[in-house]
Amino acid sequence: MNRVHMGWTSYINQQHRSPTGVIGSLIGERMRRQHAPETAWSVGLLHLQPTDQVLEIGFGVGQGLRLSVQATPHGHVTGVDRSPTMLRAAARRNRLAIARGQLSLMCGDLTTLPFVGSCFDKLFSIHTFYFWPDPQALCTQLVQLLGPGGRLVSTFATARKRSSGDWQYWEVQQQAETLVAALGEDPNLTTTLLIGPNSRAFNNVALVIDKA
Repeated sequence: MNRVHMGWTSYINQQHRSPTGVIGSLIGERMRRQHAPETAWSVGLLHLQPTDQVLEIGFGVGQGLRLSVQATPHGHVTGVDRSPTMLRAAARRNRLAIARGQLSLMCGDLTTLPFVGSCFDKLFSIHTFYFWPDPQALCTQLVQLLGPGGRLVSTFATARKRSSGDWQYWEVQQQAETLVAALGEDPNLTTTLLIGPNSRAFNNVALVIDKA
């Protein structure tokens, strides 16, 4: 692989992590289309109620936010994303919900969320797990933001289908299984790893944590 190709690959990978500028906007819209099946599945796993207080971390162009707002007409949805480009795109897509006071957006990082106490009933994040520096510590932190009976859903891919038809699993699959086992030691949590819809040549799983 030559330096030019390596540099471009690194640039695109960074854009997926935190989209910026025109290229970031295009990538965000492409991800919205590509991730439509797992986005709908993830929001469905939340079992949203009309009055729920919901948090999405890493909302991209805001499709998950839109679905959440529709399901919580008497609640409130908050979105946090590290990319100002994605915040602007999500704000355009959900401008009516923002105007009605149903949705709030902010720029921020997963590790420094500006919330204290049990602020939310439901919390979800799609395709961000790969970037979590310490998944167990972050899950513990996020669960603390949930009230009694709250649910956390983190959806991500752990494998890609080869041309032969079998699955090539990545290290993240083992990381997820290890995390489920570790969190399972907490009697106040019920933690499961669910298998979801395949999207293109990738699988999808969801780490689901229910708080007593």
